[in-house]
Amino acid sequence: MKQRKYILYIIAILTLIFSGCNTLKQVRAENYLDSDKLQQLIEQKQFTFDAEHVNPMQGPSRPLNSSYTLKLSGDTLEAYLPYFGRAYTAPIRSSEGGIKFKATDYDYKVNRKTDKSFDITIKPNNLDNPDLTGLVIYLNIYEGGSASANINMTNRQPISFSGTISANKKS
Repeated sequence: MKQRKYILYIIAILTLIFSGCNTLKQVRAENYLDSDKLQQLIEQKQFTFDAEHVNPMQGPSRPLNSSYTLKLSGDTLEAYLPYFGRAYTAPIRSSEGGIKFKATDYDYKVNRKTDKSFDITIKPNNLDNPDLTGLVIYLNIYEGGSASANINMTNRQPISFSGTISANKKS
């Protein structure tokens, strides 16, 4: 009798595990971006990079639980990303941690690779935050929507993020 009870528990647990795996596959399939759709989003500058992991120069990689993004909406670039690392000069705006800005003037260069991936270089101009002097963002975007972002600044150590690309939500 006890064996039958344990078998029922095991079947119930396995059912939950496999149904969860199926749901994850469906979510991934819905969010998959083929190279044509990806190219369209990149050319129109209408996408959001959602950071899922941060890779500081020192210390381990960390998963991110909050919504940290780098968003391009045509002529506007918005960043809301955390920063872990060493600053080479004392921060002028110590109350504003992380990499946070909104820019309407930026250089944007796309290089399409033969393996259906894209390398994008973004350099914001005239940022009003002196802590972000010399900021350059290197985005590597792969078919399917996975991406990495490497960020270099004059006054801070470089930092990188891994995550996904998604189309901007229509308002």
